[in-house]
Amino acid sequence: MGNSFIILHLELNAIKHFLDYIIQGSGEEIGEISQKNENGYFNEFDDYENAISYPLLRQEIAVRAVFYEITSLVEHELQNSAQKAWQLSKKHKGPKSLLELCNLPNRDIRPLKMVSDLKFSDILKLIEEYYQIKAARLPGYTSVLKIREIVNAFKHRKGFKDFRKINPSKINLELYRPEVEEAYDAVKQTEIFIKALWAVTEHKTKS
Repeated sequence: MGNSFIILHLELNAIKHFLDYIIQGSGEEIGEISQKNENGYFNEFDDYENAISYPLLRQEIAVRAVFYEITSLVEHELQNSAQKAWQLSKKHKGPKSLLELCNLPNRDIRPLKMVSDLKFSDILKLIEEYYQIKAARLPGYTSVLKIREIVNAFKHRKGFKDFRKINPSKINLELYRPEVEEAYDAVKQTEIFIKALWAVTEHKTKS
């Protein structure tokens, strides 16, 4: 587990360093553009808006990139935690290993099943049933779930919230607008959640 902690720390630090680099660079550029605007550099306000839109957009993209990376990391850790439960599951049929494929005609690898094929909800259910825990009670869970929801919103709906879940009797189009501070907090909450996940699954495995 010691090496896992080190690797997790390095991965999250790399994500944070990326965010630091983008925010610092774009922040300096925004300051320079604002100073030029005060000095009358731009003839039209539209010119100023166009100039400042690029560093602002870089910040938005950086925040979303952090959320994407964190979501990928969390899903990978959940898949790892569900591996044993998935292997033993009667509900989720195989073949689940290359050894099982040896008994199949022509040893075709296409029927091979992997835990990564499962839906997010199925992976959570496997973990909860196998380790007798509630994922929602783990610290950081609410944060990583919200991050995943935001990532899916940008992936499938250009950042719009699912209006069906906001008000069932009214169509209300709302955009997710994650801020830089939320991205930094997301890195922190992700580390808290993954370590909590490791703690309960490792404890249950040994007990």
